[in-house]
Amino acid sequence: IRIAATGLLLVVASANLPAMGRLEATMEERFDSISALVESTRGLTYGQRVSIVTDAYDQLFVRGVLATLSDEDLRFVFRAARMTPLYSRDEKYQLDMERAFAELKSRGITRKSQVFDLYGMFVATRRFDDAARLLEDNPSIGLEVLPMLEPSPAPEGQPTVLSLKMDSRSMQRTGVVLSTGPRVIVVGHPNCHFSANSVADLEDDDGLIRSFSEHAIWIAPPDPTIGYDLIVNWNKHHPDAPVVIAYDAREWPFVDTWETPTFYFLLDGKLKAKVVG
Repeated sequence: IRIAATGLLLVVASANLPAMGRLEATMEERFDSISALVESTRGLTYGQRVSIVTDAYDQLFVRGVLATLSDEDLRFVFRAARMTPLYSRDEKYQLDMERAFAELKSRGITRKSQVFDLYGMFVATRRFDDAARLLEDNPSIGLEVLPMLEPSPAPEGQPTVLSLKMDSRSMQRTGVVLSTGPRVIVVGHPNCHFSANSVADLEDDDGLIRSFSEHAIWIAPPDPTIGYDLIVNWNKHHPDAPVVIAYDAREWPFVDTWETPTFYFLLDGKLKAKVVG
């Protein structure tokens, strides 16, 4: 990552949010405010959270010179900046995080957790080349080694997923056809025991698991990790419910929550029902 640490945030911009609008607020208070807001929006839809978190961030911080900040304040800026790219794919938020990291690095005060956070942002936003460079710069701290991304044209007009290959430790971006017939999109993850319980219940019913095998797609959220070994192990043990990974949340507009498990029932591309849990 070769970014000059020229600037980023700082200074509260407006005061429409509770406990956020004091111009004299410290950087810690600003971070605490946005952190509390992230927690308070749990249970809202994905789109609502994106809007609320990014609006709050934009009100709390405006881009300015980072070099004038104390080390402690710079760390709070980085921590605040890391939250926003997890909700919005807007490049300006990614750049905020990168610039804060670059300034930390220029002072020689980066922490391992911050490297992990930046790496996770690159993975979540599918900037795999940048992730590879960060891994090359930090080979011994335990960053996840990503599977190789096989070249493939991105399908147009379709949501896409990352499919993991069992035999080659690789992954490929593929399209998902939703426009014809019945489809069930299951947002799930091997680390979610509720997802594991759901697939176990399905596997206890031969007819139901056959129907799900034909019509359902199990999709992991676009998290800051790939979890190759975890997902491949799941797919070996549940061949009728293999998990793929959503490439970009914005490609799945009907998915209003990435909480696991959530079942979306579609017919000819139109959402007909949703079941949580």
